[in-house]
Amino acid sequence: MSLKLEFVKLADQEEANMSALCRRFDISRKTGYKWLGRYREKGREGLEEQSRRPEHSPNKTPEPIAEAVCEVRKRHPAWGGRKIQARLRKQADTDGRPFEAEAVPAASTCQAIIKRNGLLDPNEAEDQKRHRAFERFEKEAPNQLWQMDFKGHFPLVDGERCHPLTIVDDHSRFAVGLQACADEQHETVKKRLV
Repeated sequence: MSLKLEFVKLADQEEANMSALCRRFDISRKTGYKWLGRYREKGREGLEEQSRRPEHSPNKTPEPIAEAVCEVRKRHPAWGGRKIQARLRKQADTDGRPFEAEAVPAASTCQAIIKRNGLLDPNEAEDQKRHRAFERFEKEAPNQLWQMDFKGHFPLVDGERCHPLTIVDDHSRFAVGLQACADEQHETVKKRLV
């Protein structure tokens, strides 16, 4: 704050050059005029850091909808945002709810409401993360498992298409085979493996 105070005292002088002062203090002219205006209006108090939080949030989920999300969660503690969203959409028109099906928030918003209201068990959240994570398996020795996959297709000069079939050893990641196939049919693959 002492930097701001020093700036406004210099800027408040009768023949102060605002552009030069702003360059000297390494701030924009807009910021300089803002500080000076606040100082003239409120004194030193005007130089305090202002809250950047919006005064109101027009996109905030209406309270009746948030309450409905919490109500469904309390009745079905294992349900997440997607199931709650589906249930609320289904009930919206038939259950006498004070909102339309279109007003039901996204599944991610339902999940955020659950979390914000303390209805999410921390262990449950950890379980979800653990189950979502991809676990790579790997066989203990070479040639125990081969993985096969077609890697797309591309046109050849004669107008035909080439479908590359890759065969990779799971343990070593060694490319056991790469075959050019005319199609991705079962019989074609079988011929390439024999």
